[in-house]
Amino acid sequence: MCLVSGGRLPLYATAAGKILLAHGHGPPARVERHTPHTVTAPGPLGAQLARIRATGLAAAHEEYRLGELSLAAPVLRAGITVAAVSVTAATSTPYDRLGAAVREAAAAVGRVLDQP
Repeated sequence: MCLVSGGRLPLYATAAGKILLAHGHGPPARVERHTPHTVTAPGPLGAQLARIRATGLAAAHEEYRLGELSLAAPVLRAGITVAAVSVTAATSTPYDRLGAAVREAAAAVGRVLDQP
């Protein structure tokens, strides 16, 4: 589960959660559909996680809540994913620009964590 203010969200239906799953932070205990877009089948979810490891960016397009797009990038400390930076916005938000900003923010946090 991803912790958010006032609750928890399922890892497999959020971009931040997918970053954690992609980097070995536990398998989803139970998978259920939150919207018609939630990826629940093991094969497609596994393919998403492989793509996330390859690209360093996770997306959840209306997978937890209709009308929302969330993007996340891993925060690395000594080359190991320790967290994720995620932004949730309206689905009309420009994906490429938001993705670049999320990657940049995650990298900045990682640099701070790597400092002595």
